[in-house]
Amino acid sequence: MNHNHDIAKAWTTDSTKHWHAASCGKVEHNEDMASHIWNHKDYQYDSETGKDIRICTVCSYVDAKTHNHTEDRGTVTTQPTCETNGVKTYKCIVCKAILGTEDIPYPKLCSTPVTEVVDGITYVYFGDWPQSVLPATSTVTVDETVSVEMGANTYYLGSDGNYYAKCAENAYEVDDQYKYHDGTQVGSYGRTTRYFKVEPIKWRVLTDNYSGKKLLLAENILTANVPYYKYNSSSNKRTVGSDTKIYPNNYKYSQIRAYLNGLDYYYDTSNTETTKKTDYTGKGFLQTAFTQNAQALIAETVVDNSNETAGISTSSYAAVYACENTTDKIFLLSESEVINSDYGFAGYYSYGKGNARIRIATDYAKANYADLDYFYDHAGYWWLRSPYYTDPGMARFVDDDGDVRNGKRVNETSCGIVPALTISF
Repeated sequence: MNHNHDIAKAWTTDSTKHWHAASCGKVEHNEDMASHIWNHKDYQYDSETGKDIRICTVCSYVDAKTHNHTEDRGTVTTQPTCETNGVKTYKCIVCKAILGTEDIPYPKLCSTPVTEVVDGITYVYFGDWPQSVLPATSTVTVDETVSVEMGANTYYLGSDGNYYAKCAENAYEVDDQYKYHDGTQVGSYGRTTRYFKVEPIKWRVLTDNYSGKKLLLAENILTANVPYYKYNSSSNKRTVGSDTKIYPNNYKYSQIRAYLNGLDYYYDTSNTETTKKTDYTGKGFLQTAFTQNAQALIAETVVDNSNETAGISTSSYAAVYACENTTDKIFLLSESEVINSDYGFAGYYSYGKGNARIRIATDYAKANYADLDYFYDHAGYWWLRSPYYTDPGMARFVDDDGDVRNGKRVNETSCGIVPALTISF
């Protein structure tokens, strides 16, 4: 008996092979049977079906299976602030489906004063500032994708839960004296960077009754590289509004006061022109070291800038260099205040080891051009607000050994900053 059949033009398939089927239904009469030839070695995600697929390049058979997500490392979708957590979102690296989220902790900033008494001296921890360098041998990693803005600084989250500032190193000198607490050399000229841990600021209570408030002075030199006033010309006198004959050592119009409080200031670009500068506006030390809640606790202090506070009341220059009183939240001490025995300071002619005016520079200050002296355990020089009484281009400062009798050119940037404030708590 003759057997006749036709061969289908369309492919017949199963999960492993394809063929052209015979119309008689007899398997042995099928033609072109072969294994699938896949378009990809591995399955590929298909957005239309939501599955992983591969396709036979011969018969177009689609082999599909459930898509297994591969989680990425996470992306910061909401940065933390100083008061709220941020959010990190995790997605599948293939299909981009959101697989989950986690909170990013916000900085645990020291917005409420915390006190301790050591050897009869009251200290207060309040506000936050970059201070200790992250040791070179530390296993802590810093995630620069997680950041929080505080005034002029950006802080990044460390794997230890602390925040760190990244700073280009600018040592005053390159020698054995300029080393961090971990023994590593301080870099120079901004060619290298290090991370510095953001830590509570330690203040010493000088008196409980400074116009009815507690007067706090930072226990360390916190930074440098901010001049009293950058444009130094002893003969130059500025005019700002109705104020005339403003010398470079005028505290009211100084650059350092603007930095401390986040203010505008007026900077001479020549002997005949004065320009308003806004580089510190709203992002000075005050806004960088303190949250909004903490700033509200700091009193506005009427800062006495009279001749008497500068020790020049008997000088013929007294009426020339002293300036009007200012109202500030952050300020520098005056010459008369740093020789006040009621504040725990020694007299005018006193200096040397053990002097209460000696201030040690933090690692962060060392990276910011603070001038130090190894003999006094890395003590440094720090600005006072008082003008020097014989030269309009000089202001008072405290020497590394606690001496307070000298002046420094106002455009010096190696002199450190030891801020003061008043507070009630």
